[in-house]
Amino acid sequence: MHIQNNMPMFSISDIWDTVSAAGSEISDIFSNTGSWCAELINSALSLYQNFVNVALKVIQYKVDSPSFTDFWTLIDLISRVFGIVGTSILLFAFLYRVFDEALQQMDIWTFSKSVIRLNIGVVLVNNALTIVKAILNAGVNLASGIYRIASGTSADFSNSLVLDDISFRRLATGVSGIKGVFTFVLYLFGALVVIVCGVAIVVAVYQRIFTMFMLIPFAPFSISTYPMPDWKGHEIFQGYIKSIIRTSMEAALITAALAFSFILIHSGTTMQELFPAEIDDTQVTVTVHNASELNVLYYSREYGRLPFGTTRFDDAVNWDEVSDEVLSVINYNRNKEIVTQTDTGNVFNGINSEVSAIFDVVGLKKYKNAVMTLDDHDVSGSLFQIAAASSNRQSYPASFTIYGELSWLGILTILLRVVFPCAVAASCIKGVEGLSAKIVGGY
Repeated sequence: MHIQNNMPMFSISDIWDTVSAAGSEISDIFSNTGSWCAELINSALSLYQNFVNVALKVIQYKVDSPSFTDFWTLIDLISRVFGIVGTSILLFAFLYRVFDEALQQMDIWTFSKSVIRLNIGVVLVNNALTIVKAILNAGVNLASGIYRIASGTSADFSNSLVLDDISFRRLATGVSGIKGVFTFVLYLFGALVVIVCGVAIVVAVYQRIFTMFMLIPFAPFSISTYPMPDWKGHEIFQGYIKSIIRTSMEAALITAALAFSFILIHSGTTMQELFPAEIDDTQVTVTVHNASELNVLYYSREYGRLPFGTTRFDDAVNWDEVSDEVLSVINYNRNKEIVTQTDTGNVFNGINSEVSAIFDVVGLKKYKNAVMTLDDHDVSGSLFQIAAASSNRQSYPASFTIYGELSWLGILTILLRVVFPCAVAASCIKGVEGLSAKIVGGY
């Protein structure tokens, strides 16, 4: 019995084509991961700046600002109660001192001192809220002064926090494929850290506001202990005044910490002390002196071997004008002969360097997927053709740079330049309370 098999037969080449097509589709999906990373970090920085602006706005509110009207309604009620308690404490302290001294044959001078203490105490209690508001507002004024000073420096809070152009372009064009997926996960974590730092800053500022309005109502009570002897109530007055001064100073310290973080983000010089000045070393730079050199670079990238003898090439290039520097980049000598060179440092490994080794592709052709800039302007792809076509109108000398695939060093450097200042700001603000205590000498 013969059974006819009508199932279609697939050759190895068909399977390979299918796998290649699927791989190409997957590669296309992940081709924009670098752009996603750059946009993600910029979005996180935008949120961070919004949090910082909110914190700076709130911290510069005067204690008696209309924004706190609802708080003052409650504070006035509580302070009246503690005002009565404070007056009672003053009277008790006066009578206690008089009777205590009377048992020891009090003289007129001692009695006069007690009366003076009582009068000073009454004046302080009656003006307790005014005194406390003046101390707290002094801190707000200092914070506003720091803000105005910082606004005229690299810490200008109005400047948008974004990746610099080079970092953005290197991320957008130098990361793709599976490496891009891991980079995106890493940058997602970094973006979350930046956002958390912003949230922590706002929480710290509102925590200070809460502390401030918890301290204010107790002013009449705490200040009323001023006439009391040491270790019999006077330490309450000292501790309260120190707490108010500390809370007042925190406004200035928080503003200074935020200004410091903006200086770190905007000042490349400062950050270069911590992280490499260059994003990575996977780049080749050559100085272009004339239109012939620019056209040679263009043809070298498009075709590998230069099309000598063609009218279009010969009209665009005067070989005598091409420098040795350009010749070394395109792998040609002065006699128009190809000079075999290899990427010994594996600088562009992963950017068609293996393909070029197999097919003997020379010049810039092996850097097909690299990013190229002319005076920091992107000229990759069709833009390169436009630049070559208008080469006679280009200003010379010009710097032509070929960037390879962004290395892990570059990826981490860009991320840390953003995350580090935000983390420093959040950490400094977290330590503001302890710093203010050290300055005042409190607990």
